[in-house]
Amino acid sequence: MTYAVHQDVEITQGDTLTLKFGPVLDLQNNPVDLSGSPSAIWRVGKSAFAAGADIFLTKSSVLTPADVTFVSNQFYTQTQWSVWIALHSADTATLPACIPPQQWFHQLQVTDQNGNTSTAATGNFVVDPSMDNT
Repeated sequence: MTYAVHQDVEITQGDTLTLKFGPVLDLQNNPVDLSGSPSAIWRVGKSAFAAGADIFLTKSSVLTPADVTFVSNQFYTQTQWSVWIALHSADTATLPACIPPQQWFHQLQVTDQNGNTSTAATGNFVVDPSMDNT
């Protein structure tokens, strides 16, 4: 699979929203088949190298299946798949706000029905403070 870089996101603490990534394509720009039993994991962290406590939020089709949705759309004669990540107010209220020019990083990894894992999206993730959280 190939991936989309610069999928930058900006939110405000306490927001509820759905991030929509897709279509998921292979290196030849063909749609990747995510039917069957795919899995996905999406993370926000301090940087692309974050681990442990430096990862602020994780959504996984295994651990939080209600928050990760695989959506298919018919495009001409091809089925194209996207991955939607649901963020709730409780998720985003506790994310640390970014102080400009600070930015966090997010990454989506997808595993298809054949066990092939690829990074489907990456980008900067900016969390604006909310007056409710100050």
